[in-house]
Amino acid sequence: MKGDRKTLTPEDQFATLAITCYDEQLTKGKDYLYDRIQNADKEKYQIIGINHNKSRNKSHYHILVRMLDNSKKGTVSTVLKELGIEYRDKTDDDLLSKGALETCGYFSKYAVYLLHKTTEAIQGGKAPYDPDEYITNLSSEDISTVLAGYTPSKEALTASTRANIVDKARTAGYNLENFEDFIESFRIFGIGSTDDKKFRNSYISGINDRMYKNNRIMRFTIEVEYPEGISEASKKRIDDALCKAISVYRSSQCSHLPLRIDPFTEAILLYSDSDDKMYDYRDISCSRITELRIPITSTKSIWAGKVFIFTHPYIPRINPRIRIYTSKSDYFIFEHYKTNKDSFLCTIKNNKLICIEQPGYEYSEDEYNFILKEFKKLRDRFNEVLADSLNASNTLTIDLDELNL
Repeated sequence: MKGDRKTLTPEDQFATLAITCYDEQLTKGKDYLYDRIQNADKEKYQIIGINHNKSRNKSHYHILVRMLDNSKKGTVSTVLKELGIEYRDKTDDDLLSKGALETCGYFSKYAVYLLHKTTEAIQGGKAPYDPDEYITNLSSEDISTVLAGYTPSKEALTASTRANIVDKARTAGYNLENFEDFIESFRIFGIGSTDDKKFRNSYISGINDRMYKNNRIMRFTIEVEYPEGISEASKKRIDDALCKAISVYRSSQCSHLPLRIDPFTEAILLYSDSDDKMYDYRDISCSRITELRIPITSTKSIWAGKVFIFTHPYIPRINPRIRIYTSKSDYFIFEHYKTNKDSFLCTIKNNKLICIEQPGYEYSEDEYNFILKEFKKLRDRFNEVLADSLNASNTLTIDLDELNL
């Protein structure tokens, strides 16, 4: 189920949106939330909410939103404001990093899952709910249609529609559109696993086309060098902050090797334990994953993501542009650092991520604006997470004498 969905931020646009929130985030209370959902514009949204309050876990709300006009996107922050939901700075950062805002994947599938009557939910010991416990702006007939949409049905998808989706999926892949949003735009009920695989393969073939034509995409590489003499605890704190920072993307991978990378993985973060793991990755077109020169478990061959980040230990310099390496690994190429490096070199100074070198080539205006926006988004998120981590580590031991005064 989780694999069908992509993480969103309040600034993102969406075709489908899934919200998870708690009572303390309801700025105008539970009754206001229910009223806003039930009276939401039926010409604009389909909204289904439910209060999960039957388990030992803290009572919380799930709210699904689907745009009715396939040609228009909603904005997450607009919906949150309409419903009186707030994600508080720092307080709710961890909740957001765990997918409190995400796409639905398949709207019907998610709606069914929230009733906790699927095999997955039953095996997980989740308390069941009934459709009449939904809070929604839909009629009972509409709800039945949504729930029925989860059941695969040969009649739900005609041969002509199937052929149309296959044809358009190739174009969507070439244009690097989000796959789940693309499928959702057809409003097809009952897409089985065979058709889903067929659509995905067509989508990936479009990405292949883009790669073979060597069309550029918006992408950049960030190289994060640990400060000299850093402790293992501080290194782990930096790694964790970077991993949470890239969660601002709809799909990301942060890991020690190996990784599982799909064509639509938007951001990749690799942790390096030694200076022989310097990743020479500079391609700004759709690329074969094998060209990343890293061990992977993915069965797909193409990567079309936006951001590639890797960390490594401090490397001595004999001047600002030449660094000294000791590695003899066949995986990695170092000579390019003596002329024009191909990544943004960053380090941590005063507990903030700063950029100290940039690639030695020029950008178009669109590329410049893209890199500026994306880097600042990652930098600001990293700085916030690292600051929170450092504050949490500044703990005090209870003085029993003072406690017992």
